Amino acid sequence: MKIITLATTNPHKQQELIEILHEILDLGKKEIFVRTLAELSEEIRSQYNPQEIYPTLMQNAYAKAQNLYRLVRSPVLAEDSGLFVEALQGRPGVLSARYAASDEEKIVKLLAELRGLKNRRAVFATTLCFFDEHGHAIFFNGRIQGNIAEEAMGVGGFGYDPVFIPDGSSLSYAQMSKDKKNQISQRRRALELFGNYLKKFLQY
Repeated sequence: MKIITLATTNPHKQQELIEILHEILDLGKKEIFVRTLAELSEEIRSQYNPQEIYPTLMQNAYAKAQNLYRLVRSPVLAEDSGLFVEALQGRPGVLSARYAASDEEKIVKLLAELRGLKNRRAVFATTLCFFDEHGHAIFFNGRIQGNIAEEAMGVGGFGYDPVFIPDGSSLSYAQMSKDKKNQISQRRRALELFGNYLKKFLQY
């Protein structure tokens, strides 16, 4: 049995990661078990406190994975994601999760900063960091191009989903079904690379 622990306290990210991994790796039919922080002891959870203070998604993902690996000494998967808006010189970028206090406030702030600007181009990016059982780190990146909507659209998803419209679609992430978003998202693209790595190199 191979156990991979997800190094995230965000329940929405946990759900997406697990749902996509179930599909990609066919979990349940293979000797792989993905667990969340909630399934660890209270002692370990209380010590998990990574510092997301770095200027890149890669560094922040590494910090999360390393912090948890030191506690569990078994395979760990961490991720960091950001919305990079061209007209805002890449903001909110690595500060996407800390751009404002709530998802609603983040969207209000973003739309206010873009008010009157024609250029709405943006990139949603995800970096995964996997620590294997020996503590070796490997990274996987997923990106998707799109535009920022003029206003929030849809009630699904989380974070910036109501204002991000991926190229090739007229719908925001929040207007899509969960399955549709999970098929095309930046997180999906990074997880597909991760899944291929596990299948090829680790024979999971």
